[in-house]
Amino acid sequence: MKELIYSRNAVYETLRAKRRQVFSIEIAEGVEEKASLADVLKMAQQQKIRGQAACRVPSWIRCIRIIRASWPRWINIPTRM
Repeated sequence: MKELIYSRNAVYETLRAKRRQVFSIEIAEGVEEKASLADVLKMAQQQKIRGQAACRVPSWIRCIRIIRASWPRWINIPTRM
């Protein structure tokens, strides 16, 4: 059974304890780099856990923004759906 663990401290403690098998770590784009994040990345590298950047905005929202930006200004597109 796979579980999601989120928040810096929870991920840090999970990696430190080494009681669970961690498959990957996703770090949100634009997150503030603090000492705890550096420690998490260091432990992940030592335990050979792959890390990847995760977008905070779902891809379909980004797609809507691109479409809205490319349409002519005279077309009224609602901002909320």
